Formats: sequence, C-alpha cells, structure tokens
Amino acid sequence: MSQLGKHFSLEELTVTHEKLDNTPGTIATQKLKVLVTSLLDPVREMYGFPIRVNSGFRSLAVNKAIGGATKPLSQHTKGEAADLDCVDNARLFYLIRDHFDFDQLIWERGNDLQPDWIHVSFKAQGNRNQVLKFKTKSNIMKDTIKLCSKYSLVILVSIICCLSLFQISCNNQSKPQQTLIDQSNKEKSKSDSLNTVKAYGLLHQKDSIIKVLNSKLATEKANTVTQKADARKQHVANDTLQARFEREKSLNVCEELVQGLKFEIIEKDSVIESLDSENDKYSFEVKVLEDKVSILSGVIDSKQNLIASKDSIITAYKSQQKKKDLWTGIKTKAAGFVILIETIALIIK
Repeated sequence: MSQLGKHFSLEELTVTHEKLDNTPGTIATQKLKVLVTSLLDPVREMYGFPIRVNSGFRSLAVNKAIGGATKPLSQHTKGEAADLDCVDNARLFYLIRDHFDFDQLIWERGNDLQPDWIHVSFKAQGNRNQVLKFKTKSNIMKDTIKLCSKYSLVILVSIICCLSLFQISCNNQSKPQQTLIDQSNKEKSKSDSLNTVKAYGLLHQKDSIIKVLNSKLATEKANTVTQKADARKQHVANDTLQARFEREKSLNVCEELVQGLKFEIIEKDSVIESLDSENDKYSFEVKVLEDKVSILSGVIDSKQNLIASKDSIITAYKSQQKKKDLWTGIKTKAAGFVILIETIALIIK
C-alpha cells in the first residue's frame, strides 16, 4: 500500500466503483500528496476519528461515467479534491471552514443539520476559501414556501391588480364598436359588480391562503423544533458513538498488544522447542562420539598392549641373541685354543 501521508493511502484516494482505469499520472499523484499532507492529514488529526474518502482522484473516463462536472472540469480529475464522509459530517464541515485553508468547501445534499458528504479541494497556490451549500429540490421548495408566506399579502394584491387589469382589457376588447350608451353602461356596471365579487372572492381566498400558509409555517416551525431535538439527540448519539469508538479503539489496541504478546510467546516457544531438539541432537551426537572415543580408547589400549608384548618379545630375542653370540664366541675361542694346542703339540713332536 502506497502511503500519501500518515492517515491516507494512494489506494484510498483513487477508489472507484466503476470498472475503468483510475490510475493518476505523476502530476496528479503529486497534487494528491499535497492535498493529503496540507489538508486531509491535519483535519484527521484535529477531528480525532476515522474519515472515509468516497471519491478522490477521477480519471476523465470515470468522471464522465459518474456524471462529474465537465464545465469547468472537476478538480477531482486534477487530484485536487476529495469527497469525505464520517460520523458527524456537519462538525467536520465547520471544523474545516473555521480552522483550515482550502480552495472550495461544499455542503453536499442532506438537510440543514447534516450533509450527506463533504466536498473539499486544495491547491498548492491560489486557494479561494469558497464555501458553498448544494441544495436539493426539497430544500428549494421549503425556501420558496417560506418566501411566499413572508410576502403573501404583496403577492395577493399584485394578483388582484393583474386580474382586474386583465378583466378590464378583455372587456374593452370584447365591446362592439357600435353599441348603445345604455347597454355599455349596463355591461360596465355588470363587469364592475363581477370585479367586486371577484375581489371579495380573492380577498376571501387571500385570508384562507394566509391561514394555510400560517398553518404550514407553524408546521414548519414544529418540524424545525423536532429536527433540532433530533439533531441534539443525534449529537448526543454521536458523542456516545465517539466515546464507544474510543473504548473500542483502546480495547482493540489492548487486544492487538495481547495478540502480539501471544505471537511472541508462540515464537519463543517454537525457538525453545527448536533449541531443545537441537540440544537433543547434539547430545545424541556427543553420546555417539563418546562411544566412538571409548571404542578407540579400547583399540589404543589393545594396540599399546600388543606393542608392549612385541617389545618384550624383542627384548627376549635380543637377550637370547646376545647369549647365543656369547656362546658362539666362547666356542670359537675354545676351538682356536684347541687348534693352537694341537699345533704346538705337533710341533713338539
């Protein structure tokens, strides 16, 4: 996994559900790294909880497939923008708006209390710090109802005046060019009475419309109060979720430490077992060597005994040889003496 910063990787910033190539080029990768190191990582550190990237870099094909902006071209295609989602998107939105430098920050859809997600962009130079709020059709309808209820009287008077003028113009066009004065007066009085009746009807409708608008306004106020109460409950729930997340995070850390210790113990046990097996092997080899040494010692002792017996035999042979040489010398001398005596005897004779 290629890390762009402390908390975000290249894979997170290039995620897409489209089966299209979404590999950024060198320049886009550098801009993604600037986006992460200059904005996303500091925001994650200050927010203190995980932030999910719905969409980061988009290739032109991916941007076209999902209906991204083309005029002007979406900053997602340049590696300068990311769509973020977390437990409390409203808190994340105001945190970025109040504490960080950015190019564009958009409250995406949702309602007045929570956006569905947050669009944020960052450039290395020339950030505009532009804050926008993307409204859905329901939000536009609510604003229209509020505006109509605020200026309802002006709108009704304008409608009455327009209807009166329209009726007068229609009556003028429908009059024949040649009519009697009495008939024209009668028609005029008749149209005036009709206009009066219509005016009274419109005034009555105005009152009923005002009542309806007031009831809608009261309903909207009640809904607003309910939404505020729900928002407070949501914030309490978010705080509870955050506390629970912290506890689970600490528990996960403890479990990871315990798991790591277990792995270390298992590794040490395996090392000890291998050492024991090697020790047994070496002990066996030492025993074999000792047996060999004892056998060789016996062989050496037997050889030494043989050598000693050989030396004794040689010594006995040498002593016998000396005795034999001595007797041979005595015999030779005796024979020579006998010969000498016989020779002297012969001479005397």
